[in-house]
Amino acid sequence: MKRFFAFLTLPILLVAGIFLSLPKLIIPQYSPMLLDQNGEILCVQLSPDEKWRLAIPWEQVPLSYLKMLVTYEDKRFYQHPGVDPIALSRALWQWMKNGQIISGGSTLTMQTVRLLNPRPRTLFYKLEEIFQALWLECRYSKKEILSLYMTLAPYGGNIEGLRAA
Repeated sequence: MKRFFAFLTLPILLVAGIFLSLPKLIIPQYSPMLLDQNGEILCVQLSPDEKWRLAIPWEQVPLSYLKMLVTYEDKRFYQHPGVDPIALSRALWQWMKNGQIISGGSTLTMQTVRLLNPRPRTLFYKLEEIFQALWLECRYSKKEILSLYMTLAPYGGNIEGLRAA
């Protein structure tokens, strides 16, 4: 009985330890803006890390863009908990079969984690990214994760986010 209990609690303690030891995801600062009395932008400056990064109000995101983003990047975004086991299994199978990466298995949530916390692309950091994506999904709504992604996605040079682009 003790072995059975140890067998069950060890994975739970391991996962809990990983979750508790995850580094905090720091949301970068936005570009300072000067607005007129109607909320229109008069002036924008570079963010402290020298990026053009503007938060986009949810109401200003075209529905067609959202549909395209989810369809192209992560068609099961609304069904998974931050990690898509089907996509990860497919990517792993292709990698093992071909000896090289053919397609990725990252979800929009995992991509958001990578944008928040850029790391080298290694297997160890991919596992950390998976746990951080699960944590992000526990903490934020799907709408908030999409908003973060749309604010941080690179559009070339020092331009980040849909609104800045």
